[in-house]
Amino acid sequence: MDLGDVLLPYQKKWLEDRAQVKVVEKSRRIGLTWAQALDDVLKAATSGRDGMDVLYISFNQDMTREYIDTCADWAKKLQVVAGQINEDVFRDGDEREIKAFRIDFASGHKILALSNRPSNLRGKQGRVIIDEAAFVDDLPELLKAALALLMWGGQVIVISTHNGADNPFNELIRDVRAGNLPYSLHRITLDDALAGGLYRRICQVTKREWTPEAEEGWRADLVKTYGDGADEELFCIPRQSPGAYLPAAMIEACMQPVPVLTWTPPADNFVDWPLPVAETYTKGWIAEHLSPLLAELPKAQAHFCGVDFGRSGDLSVFWPVTEQRDLRLGPLCWSCATARTGRSSRFSLPYWTNCRTSPAFPWTPEATDRRWPKPSGRNTARSWCGRS
Repeated sequence: MDLGDVLLPYQKKWLEDRAQVKVVEKSRRIGLTWAQALDDVLKAATSGRDGMDVLYISFNQDMTREYIDTCADWAKKLQVVAGQINEDVFRDGDEREIKAFRIDFASGHKILALSNRPSNLRGKQGRVIIDEAAFVDDLPELLKAALALLMWGGQVIVISTHNGADNPFNELIRDVRAGNLPYSLHRITLDDALAGGLYRRICQVTKREWTPEAEEGWRADLVKTYGDGADEELFCIPRQSPGAYLPAAMIEACMQPVPVLTWTPPADNFVDWPLPVAETYTKGWIAEHLSPLLAELPKAQAHFCGVDFGRSGDLSVFWPVTEQRDLRLGPLCWSCATARTGRSSRFSLPYWTNCRTSPAFPWTPEATDRRWPKPSGRNTARSWCGRS
C-alpha cells in the first residue's frame, strides 16, 4: 500500500512532524483525524522502543467510537496483526466506571480510546491524542495530566477546531504562537486543504468529475451553509465576544512569520550628512537587503504598501503586502529607526524613494525604479523632513 498516494500534502506534513508536543488548529472535516489514526496504528503495531501505546481522548463517546473504528479499518488495510475492538470498563481514582474502546496489537502495544477525564491518564504511558480539544471539559487539567507522560518518551498531540476566542484551546494557540510554549504549531484552513487537493479527493471518492469551477462552487456553497460560523468552523478564526471591532484573536489568526528587516542610521548626525552621501549609503542597504526580497514578489498578484511614519523616538514601519485568495497579506516587513538629534526630528528616511508608494494604491516590483522629485532647499537628509 503506497501511503504517498493515500495522504494529501497537509496530512503528510502533519504526520512528518515528530515534535514531542504538537498542536493544530484546523477546519472541520479535512481528514486530519483519519490520517492521525493511520499513524497511530503504525505506532502501536511497532515492536520495541519505536512503538508505544496510543491513548485517544475526545469530548464524547461517538467520536471515540468513530476513531477506534477508523483505526481498525487502517489495521485491516495495512494487514497489521491486531485483535478485535473491545469495550473495557474500569474504575478511575474516584471509583467511577469508565468505558473505553481498545485494540490490542501483536507488538504488545494497544490503542485505547477514553473519555476526557484527566484522571483516565493516571498510570499510563505512550502517545496521547486530544481530539477536538476546544470542546473537552477541562483542557488545562487534561494537558497537565498528558504532559506527565513526556518524561518517559511519550508524545502529546492536540487537534481541534475553534470554540470561541476565550476558550482554553485558543489561549493555548496564542501561547504557542507567541513563543511562550515550546510546542510545534500547525494551522490548516479550508483553503489550505483545498490547495492540498481536498476537493479533488472528495470527487475521487464520490465518483464526480473535478473542475476548477466545481471546486469554487462547492467552496462557496459550504461557506454559505455555515453562515456566520464559517470563519470559526472553516478558517480557524475563533468566534469573538461582542464589543471589539478588531479583537486580538482575529488579528493573531491572520499573523504569519515574515522576514523583518531593520535599518538604523550609521551615525547620530546622519540627517546632516550631504545628500549624495546619505543617498548612496541608504541605496546600498536597499540593494543588499531589501531588493532581493522584493524581486521575489509574484508579478501576477496585486501588491500594496502600508507605512507608519515614526518621529524621533519611534520606528517608521514599511509593510509591502501581497493580496492572497484568503485576503492574507504580508511577504515581509522593514522598520527604520529615525536619527536622534538634540531636536525633535521628523526624519522618516526619504531615501526609501526606490520603494515608495501611496498607501492603498496597487504597487508592483517595477515601481521600485521610480524616482521621486527632491525638495528644494538645503541639500542634506534633514532638508527632506524639516525641523520641529
